[in-house]
Amino acid sequence: MLLSLALAAVHVAATVVAPIYAPEVPASAFGVNASFYRAPGDAGPMLSAISAGGLGTVREGRGGNWSVVEPNPPRGGAHHYAWTIPDRVQADLAAHGLRWYAYIGLTPPWDSAVVGGPPKDAAAVRDFAAYAKAFAQRYGRGGGFWKAHPELPYLPVTDYELANEPNGPAGQQAGWTAAKLAAITTAEQAAIKSVDSRATVVPAAFSQLGDPATDGQDAGSWVASMLKRSPGLNLDAIGINLYSGAGGSNSVPAFEATLRGVRAELRAAGAGRVPIDIDEIGWVTGPNRYGIIPISAEQRAQSLTEIVSRWPQSNCDIREILPFIWSAGLGNPGEVPRGFELFGGAHGDEPNQAGSAYTWAVERATGRGILPPWRGRADIC
Repeated sequence: MLLSLALAAVHVAATVVAPIYAPEVPASAFGVNASFYRAPGDAGPMLSAISAGGLGTVREGRGGNWSVVEPNPPRGGAHHYAWTIPDRVQADLAAHGLRWYAYIGLTPPWDSAVVGGPPKDAAAVRDFAAYAKAFAQRYGRGGGFWKAHPELPYLPVTDYELANEPNGPAGQQAGWTAAKLAAITTAEQAAIKSVDSRATVVPAAFSQLGDPATDGQDAGSWVASMLKRSPGLNLDAIGINLYSGAGGSNSVPAFEATLRGVRAELRAAGAGRVPIDIDEIGWVTGPNRYGIIPISAEQRAQSLTEIVSRWPQSNCDIREILPFIWSAGLGNPGEVPRGFELFGGAHGDEPNQAGSAYTWAVERATGRGILPPWRGRADIC
């Protein structure tokens, strides 16, 4: 209890002190997952808290989904997109100085053979490419949304994620393969970069559980297979979701062993310098149905502090860290698993011990804290 109060006090103090230290890493290296696409007008306090915590990016995993924006098939060969939900998500984020890390995948049922699966054929891949291009034309650099809303801070989407855990058991059962992901990435990357050549297209947030050396379906293995089938594919970044590390542990050393293995596999595949985004990483403090080993609140706070202090400065080429998840979700009860949240309360703006630890560590790493940033490059990979 005393530690929680101390962390909260340091967090409050840090938010009112002007930056006085040279940052060790940019604020763009830190963000968070958050869900609020069904909460029109209610996400303000939560987004204000995210911004006040020194975070610059939010991975909102639903508002930009293809299935949300194009729920019905084209009519007469013309696509019809419903932009109401992503418009609201983008406006809310920009109004609070936050950039959208946009997951645009999730194929609508009319264009997928299995719910949660990839586009069902070449024509469906072209439909996805049409959507990706339309999304970039609206929310990307120079997009129509920004021209229609000059009153908002200009924070265009620059990160586009195409799939979430296609290599996991559920994804493979739904029909995802490395070959299909390579074809999809090639098509969607061309579509997005025809609008914004500087965009970062992330093929997937790969499920990454355990030891890469013994897992033929992990991120590195899929990337190797993708590059073998599509040698000309130029990867901007890959994402991984971390919940269990080498040996089944979710300790920071176990996660770092996993990162080391993934980076080794990427080097062997000829993708050694491709940045890694930690699209999800999380811990729970009690029994759960996800098979994740629970840890204490103190351990969770310490783990978040440790990854902020080590990973962005390491030789693993970590581009962004986006813990799962800010709150249990606003406007969509039951959709976000309970127990991972960093902030609580009715408005998602009340920090728990882990939330205070994470925002305090980010403030310190970016030169906004009351202590100087951690210095030095961690030799992990």
